[in-house]
Amino acid sequence: MESFESILNHLKAVKKKQGYTNAYLAEKSGIPVSIINKIFSSIIKNPKINTVIAISNALNVDITSPNIENKLNLLHNLANSYNLSNDDIEFLNRYLILSEKNRHQFYLLLGILNNFNNDSN
Repeated sequence: MESFESILNHLKAVKKKQGYTNAYLAEKSGIPVSIINKIFSSIIKNPKINTVIAISNALNVDITSPNIENKLNLLHNLANSYNLSNDDIEFLNRYLILSEKNRHQFYLLLGILNNFNNDSN
């Protein structure tokens, strides 16, 4: 889980450098401010992957390393932490190669699907 901690520490540093408040970051990412507060105060140590992606996108941070070997190592470490299958890893690999615009559109679609799923329950 060490690599996941390093991602969160990096996001904290970028947030501080950019001067964003938790409220602004919550608005920009679509993540509730209560969750943002808990993540950045280390109450939540293992947030959901989609939450980390939303925060990183809001901060304009690529949470993957610039070199492909580190990207794959990071992805596999996260996958192992969350017990993801090979299909899940492939899905994440495909997500990571999307352009920023397409990632954003995909994220919006996930939000719509999540709301639809919540409304069905």
